[in-house]
Amino acid sequence: RKITPAGVVTTLGGVAGSYGIADGTGPSARFMNPAGIAVASSGTLYVADSYNHEIRNGVPADLKITCTDGKTTVPNLSSDTYTITVTNTGLENVSGAVVTDTFPAQVQSVTFTATGKGGATGFSNGGGNINQALNLPPNSSVTYKATGLINGTSGTVISNIANVSVPAGVSDPNTANNTATDKNTIQ
Repeated sequence: RKITPAGVVTTLGGVAGSYGIADGTGPSARFMNPAGIAVASSGTLYVADSYNHEIRNGVPADLKITCTDGKTTVPNLSSDTYTITVTNTGLENVSGAVVTDTFPAQVQSVTFTATGKGGATGFSNGGGNINQALNLPPNSSVTYKATGLINGTSGTVISNIANVSVPAGVSDPNTANNTATDKNTIQ
């Protein structure tokens, strides 16, 4: 358990009376007689799991991404802005998480700005598609504001798909939230 200076108690891994071997965050993690813990300078928690005969990274990262422009329809030949936010809600530092957004052909002349919170690094402003490797400490995020010109046929549905992937060696217990799609119909 983690106890903050304010006295808030958080379970980092496992449940009293439940045992086994399973990576996960909070109560989904399972251990067999944890004998000790250590926290690396990166914030990664390591557990000496004696009956499983392992030293385990007890809490994985949990990356998620959202992508929206807040609309369901967009006028042709108008400007549209997407907000793409990548967040590490897990307790492990992630170095090299790759965020990509290959904009649809109907979204042209894209430029984007990027801002980070919570110590996130690796992001930059740019133009065109997004493809950046981020360093995301626990509870950090990067938000991209991407603006492009909508140029297509009336009635066409465009899908903007953003994705974040974890680097090799990093566990993510919920990959279902690693892809986000925003759909619009061109007017």
